[in-house]
Amino acid sequence: MSKNPLSFREGPARDALLAWWRALQDAPGDRAELRRCRSVSSVFFCPAFHALRLALMPHASLRDDRLAIAAAVLAHVKTTVPAPPVRQMAQAQSNGDSAPISGLRFRRLIKIGNDEPDALLRAMQRIVHALGDAANISELAHALYWWNDAVRRQWATDYYTTAPQEP
Repeated sequence: MSKNPLSFREGPARDALLAWWRALQDAPGDRAELRRCRSVSSVFFCPAFHALRLALMPHASLRDDRLAIAAAVLAHVKTTVPAPPVRQMAQAQSNGDSAPISGLRFRRLIKIGNDEPDALLRAMQRIVHALGDAANISELAHALYWWNDAVRRQWATDYYTTAPQEP
């Protein structure tokens, strides 16, 4: 059987990811261990990461370093929401409010390159907290796993379409 590229947006990989995340909510020790990770290397020493990895292995060939970033960031999410993360970052909570993630902070995020996994991990952990520890699990995992120029361009387009007033 040939394995397809991993997509967290639909199909069995998405189902496995969501099942892992729900199980993580009921395992506070495992969740705390992942939440303390500040580098991609440290994620590899967490059994909860390997549980996710093993759950996804039947569905696709994996890029473990990218999956580690997603696992450590998702451990910070307490509530799943329907809106894509970039829209959450740009959308004011009420009339007159600014975006939860300022234009400056957003530009710093999208400048993080593929070769800076630890910087991406830490930046996204902080952003999840700024969003009230709520995010769309599958969309966030997909973006982190496939973080590249195309993802960053799409996020920039979505952010500035949602919050055109952000400088």
